[in-house]
Amino acid sequence: MKTARSYASKSILFIVVSTMLLTSCKTEISTPKGSSGAVKEDHQKTTLSIDHPEQNAMVPIAVTVTGSSRDIPDNKKIWIVVFPLMANSYYPQDRSADLQADGKWASVAYIGEKNKNTGEQFDIIAVLVDANAEMQFRNYIQRSKNTNSYPGLGSLPQGVEIYSRITVQRQ
Repeated sequence: MKTARSYASKSILFIVVSTMLLTSCKTEISTPKGSSGAVKEDHQKTTLSIDHPEQNAMVPIAVTVTGSSRDIPDNKKIWIVVFPLMANSYYPQDRSADLQADGKWASVAYIGEKNKNTGEQFDIIAVLVDANAEMQFRNYIQRSKNTNSYPGLGSLPQGVEIYSRITVQRQ
């Protein structure tokens, strides 16, 4: 008659032998002809955030917006867009942000107009734009400078991706 002890011994022996067999096996993955065999792992994702100013901060008319980013595609640029909550229009700032090799970036944003807008709320939006959207931003800015009229954009152009948005209040 078999005892519980002999079953336990056989179970342990089975586990040990199975583990030894599994660890000694090699698994090979075949690769298509002409391939290097390297597996591309896409763990990296684009990130873009605003670090300064902080949410609900009181800001002057001209504020340096700073932030951090990771894995910005070569065909995209960082822009800052200001959205006055009272006007419901988008105001792309003068140019794309200055991006450093470590992913830190900075851009000057103009919050409202001189001698106006004190106490009003504005969203500061960090966006990534493709070449088409950047051209539309640049055309809007040039047209506005030529006419000395800045009506804003009723909507963001196609090719704009919003990554970070904060609300600030004008001093």
